[in-house]
Amino acid sequence: EDSLVNILTSHEMNWPQYFDGKRFDNDLAKLFQVRRVPNALLVDAEGIVRYASLRGANLDRLVKELIAEAATAKTK
Repeated sequence: EDSLVNILTSHEMNWPQYFDGKRFDNDLAKLFQVRRVPNALLVDAEGIVRYASLRGANLDRLVKELIAEAATAKTK
């Protein structure tokens, strides 16, 4: 846990993190079928997991789409 906190702080990763020390046996890993790290879960502005296990250009494109979607929702 200390290593995680140090990395998050040094890299200014201020988004929510989950750690319980159970590795792949924790409730969230089971719920979202996380079997490897890193595993990207993209969550929308409502807190709903919209995409999982994305990589590369597809991940980049969908992050931009969710950001644009959130910005549009704020202006309404």
